[in-house]
Amino acid sequence: MNILLIARNKDKLNDASQLIREESPGVETEIVQVDFSHGRVIYQEIARHVEGKNIGILVNNVGMASNPPKKFAEASEDEVWGHVNVNVASVVAMTQLVLPGMLARGRGAIINVGSGASCFPMPYLAIYSATKAFVDFFSESLSWELRGSGITVQTLRPCTVITNMTSFSENNSKPSFFVATTKTYVTSALATLSHSGRTSGYWPHGLQEFLMDEVFNHRLCMYMIGVRFPAVLKAEQMRVAEEHAKKK
Repeated sequence: MNILLIARNKDKLNDASQLIREESPGVETEIVQVDFSHGRVIYQEIARHVEGKNIGILVNNVGMASNPPKKFAEASEDEVWGHVNVNVASVVAMTQLVLPGMLARGRGAIINVGSGASCFPMPYLAIYSATKAFVDFFSESLSWELRGSGITVQTLRPCTVITNMTSFSENNSKPSFFVATTKTYVTSALATLSHSGRTSGYWPHGLQEFLMDEVFNHRLCMYMIGVRFPAVLKAEQMRVAEEHAKKK
């Protein structure tokens, strides 16, 4: 399949495009440089690139979270609107762009990347948690509406995957049983497409979400996160300060 890549960093887009061409000869790529945090104004440009293309799979993967986590009262206006435009509006707007073509052809797949953070309200990641709950609800509603249309709608709810978004803690930067690399997670998640409409995409994360959804109640989960995040951030600040002192 040919790939249309959309992101805000042109250098990373070019690097990804080059890597795809090298590893998959014959696969064509096209890049669109836009910043999803800018909201409605960017979709006219995206629509221009989508027009006339047979879009078989849409992956709504763009996401934003406070790094490091913080209290809502400490978030800037740009952060608040950025979360809404990136985590919420992008999912709806991109789906609206490609869905008519999929319906006309009677086939297609829409993969919406939510988060395990939507399992319960999450202190210090309040906006992120709430916006990912939106993705979960929107995907399930859309999936019901599109029954029998030939279009698959899948919700992915990953927990910790090693990305810049999780770099606020050293523990989130090392692969472990519950912490997946991007390659490990994507390989696992893609294997679930057409088999599961709502999934963690990676079985260790599924175990975590089972515990959060079925074993612990929301209040207990909120308490654990509310205590854990300040401790994690404090420990990370001390670690960075110690490393800086050693360099001196």
